[in-house]
Amino acid sequence: ILSSEQKTLMDIDGIAVDIGPGSFTGLRSTLAIAKTFSYLRGLPIFPLSSLCLLSAGINTPAISIISAFRNLHYW
Repeated sequence: ILSSEQKTLMDIDGIAVDIGPGSFTGLRSTLAIAKTFSYLRGLPIFPLSSLCLLSAGINTPAISIISAFRNLHYW
């Protein structure tokens, strides 16, 4: 995506990262990468909830629901 926009990693001025709910291992590894890149470049991190991202752009009241398995759900 960066190359198609003729950008490099040095053009990034902030990091948005999903903080869950979601896969523990996936979130943990993604957060580690985001924190490392943030530390090395001195960039701010913007934490975003999966549930907020699911409902982004919807102009009517909505509830985001994700299956947490075992008949449980995040909402």
